[in-house]
Amino acid sequence: MTTEGPGARIIRLYLRFIGFGYLAYFLLLLPHIAAEARIVAAWWTPVAVLMVFGTGSAVAATSYSRFAAGRRTVPTAAALSYLPPALLWLPAWTESPPPETFLWFSAIPGLAGMCAAVTWPARFALAYTALLVAITQALNYRSGAAEAWWFADLVTNVSYSLLLVGAACIAVRTARTLDATRAQAPILAGQRAARAAEDAERRLFVDLVHTWVIATLLGAARGSTPAPELKRNAGITIDKLRALAEDEPRPRPIPAKQAIARLRLAAGEVGAGVRIHGRSRANAAYPADVIEAICAGVQESLRNSQRHAGPDVVREVRVSLRDSGVRVTITDDGPGFRRSDLPADRLGVTSIQARLTLIPGGFATVRGRPGRGVRVDLRWRRPSGDPADIRQLLGMRQPIARVTAVSYLTGTALQAITADEGVEPWWPVGVAIAIFLMAGLSLLLTQGDPVPVGSGIAIMVAQPLSTALVCAVVPWPVTSGTQLWPLFATTTLSLFLCVRGRTGLGWGGFAMTSAVTIAWAANVGGDVVLGLVLTTINAAPLTMATIFARTIRPAANAIFVARQQEISAAERHAEQVARLSLRRSQLATLDPEIHELLCVAATYGQLDPKSRKVALLHETHLRSIARAPGLADPLVTHAAWNARRRGAVVNLFDDGADRLATLTPEQRTLFLTWAADRLDQARPNSVVTLRVNPAHRATLATVVGRHEGRTFRRSYP
Repeated sequence: MTTEGPGARIIRLYLRFIGFGYLAYFLLLLPHIAAEARIVAAWWTPVAVLMVFGTGSAVAATSYSRFAAGRRTVPTAAALSYLPPALLWLPAWTESPPPETFLWFSAIPGLAGMCAAVTWPARFALAYTALLVAITQALNYRSGAAEAWWFADLVTNVSYSLLLVGAACIAVRTARTLDATRAQAPILAGQRAARAAEDAERRLFVDLVHTWVIATLLGAARGSTPAPELKRNAGITIDKLRALAEDEPRPRPIPAKQAIARLRLAAGEVGAGVRIHGRSRANAAYPADVIEAICAGVQESLRNSQRHAGPDVVREVRVSLRDSGVRVTITDDGPGFRRSDLPADRLGVTSIQARLTLIPGGFATVRGRPGRGVRVDLRWRRPSGDPADIRQLLGMRQPIARVTAVSYLTGTALQAITADEGVEPWWPVGVAIAIFLMAGLSLLLTQGDPVPVGSGIAIMVAQPLSTALVCAVVPWPVTSGTQLWPLFATTTLSLFLCVRGRTGLGWGGFAMTSAVTIAWAANVGGDVVLGLVLTTINAAPLTMATIFARTIRPAANAIFVARQQEISAAERHAEQVARLSLRRSQLATLDPEIHELLCVAATYGQLDPKSRKVALLHETHLRSIARAPGLADPLVTHAAWNARRRGAVVNLFDDGADRLATLTPEQRTLFLTWAADRLDQARPNSVVTLRVNPAHRATLATVVGRHEGRTFRRSYP
């Protein structure tokens, strides 16, 4: 026995929602059906009721069945059963005028379309819905029930029905996609997380090597760093390498106070006489990757300032932590620079910017002006975290949904504008249209789920307000039912308030609108019953929306949360494994001799002449690797090191923008083996350049060698 997936559960609830919708409309339309039975042949009404409401109610019953076939055939039968009564109405009509401003079956073509959405392709379900609306609207005008401008009515009703049926199509498709991708989604998410983790880990290693290992080796090789400072820098470098080998790859989030402390420590480690100003208005914690990246950026910025601006300039670090993010600004009052004067491969500036850009929400800017110092801004904005919710299930974020909604709003406005006979003055209607349009657009564009309370209250109040403005100026009796357009239009607002989690506000808007309508009917005609008749029918879609909000909505939210938790767990595991594996691999690229040189520098504060030459060789080797992080693999780095030992000059460049990360493990191994073989062939006194090509180049990489006036070139593949 197979276990039912979460998507199948949503479809079951959706079938019940449709079935209860048919039942609600039947109860509310019953007086209308009875009154209209007098203008058609005796056989038509029982046949129509049985075909429309009988099959529609059976849809709910199938949701309790164990047989999947019934959940496909019954909705199809319900969708198709709507069409024959609509086509047979005109032959059955006795030519008597309808008792209401619409034929009863013209109120529910959307329900038939929603049944079609369960099993039909979306384009067929939407086309069928549009056909049903067009037929019922034509019958409304042919019978004389409707008298307003037909085009505005058609646009409004087609858009309204397509809005609901389109949401149903997307809901069904999303539900089935949830089941179809149930097993694969965590795997794919884990693969993406692993690639991102490898990129971040590679950048972390490059930053550590450049900021500390290379800088310390260079200072020791040149003898330019005073002994006390060299001891200190070498000790810090050894500690950082040890911590990198021992720490867990994904530490826990860092609270605000600890984050400031780490940033202060990072600035202090450079020892550049820095003024540090820190403030926190946050109670949140920050991802360790973010704080590590910003700390590395602070250290690299201060080290660059110390190296290029000199020891006597004023350097400041300003730290601002908020719940929404982190901002750190590093400034100095040194000679500054023009960005255009910097080499394209300048590692310091590149590393400051590159690592933060790998983190979602992170970015860095480096600004310099001659004579006005340098300013570095390191920022991270906490992602808004717009998770999957009911808007995704219904497709409310898709452009077509917004186009349909705007069409509906436009059609409603056209109805109001064209139904102006006897309306005096007209400006209150114009104000009501503006209020309705603003409320509709607000409901469409407002972010968050459920709708924020303030926005929900404004949308609720807009309903009775626009109704009151229109009722104050329409004639009595009205020349057409369209003149009371707010009764239908505001119900749509209430409906979607319920769908988006504000059921109380939706019913509140409906209740206040009904009260305004009943008061108006009692005032102009002394007929409270008329007001009840005009408003009661609108309780049907609102009841359906409430059922949706109480059943499908919480189920969908729970499913999305559970799915996201499963995906997040897979991402964390894959990220942990990828980081640990790559970290071990990258640490293996550091020659043990580097650690020995650092230990000597940390102990004595200097190196002997022979060790200085070795340190300079290591510094050149590491700097070359830092320019090509994608090539930081033991196969390539060992081959490059041996070539340099033989007296060759080896240059490594990675212009591929993480092009190597897109290779499969087998493809990557083949390429790295090829690259190592080319470097192994480097002769003494030759110059060999290995470059990963940009993505637009057909070949992945190129090796160019020069020796004794001759040049050779090899490409891969």
